[in-house]
Amino acid sequence: MAKESLEQKVQRLEREVERQRAATECSRLLGRFCYLNNPHIQNKKGTIADLFALKTPGVRVQWGQVGVFEGTKSILKIYGPKPAISETGPQSRAGWMFIHPLASPYIEVAGDLKTAKGVWLSIGIESAADKEGKLTPAWGWGSYGVDFVKEDGQWKIWHFHIYRIFRAPYKESWTAWNADAEEIMPADAMRADRPGKDDYPYRANKPFIFKPDPPNPYETFDEETAY
Repeated sequence: MAKESLEQKVQRLEREVERQRAATECSRLLGRFCYLNNPHIQNKKGTIADLFALKTPGVRVQWGQVGVFEGTKSILKIYGPKPAISETGPQSRAGWMFIHPLASPYIEVAGDLKTAKGVWLSIGIESAADKEGKLTPAWGWGSYGVDFVKEDGQWKIWHFHIYRIFRAPYKESWTAWNADAEEIMPADAMRADRPGKDDYPYRANKPFIFKPDPPNPYETFDEETAY
């Protein structure tokens, strides 16, 4: 093997530093998403939508069984600014809580340094009120598959796929959870643009298929492996 020249060594190290910086920025980006993903924060300056590649074709989000939200307009619909939340009355969110922390990150940055791919586990806790106003505490476990892209020199979320694992009241076993009975939000503001794919939540009567697959090293982005 030919000896590496000083110039080649510098170029290799610069490239490795850029890859490490990209992985760190993507990890920080999704961490910020998790902190901002709260109805009491979304109406403030710096919404979740700002984290997405709104200028890049193909930007999208998939929520489990809900479906796929495609394009800038749909991203703003679900993650853009929201009206201020009332403390009382029908629109009250008193007692509501959605915390989905990140675990087990695995990130691959493309060889061309233009995109990156990452997966995370999320062990969430939730509480929301039913139609009668009764709060129901629940576990909300899932996993994330995310494609990142550089837009105007900044790393942004490009494709964000939220995979269901299970959601069950905290006093009940997940083996009793019926994934097929989980409600889909009916509000027009939350209607997806098209059905999703790869939704394999836990079911007690079927072998569990864990998604997403962690990314493999890659040189350039391929839509066939997109999340």
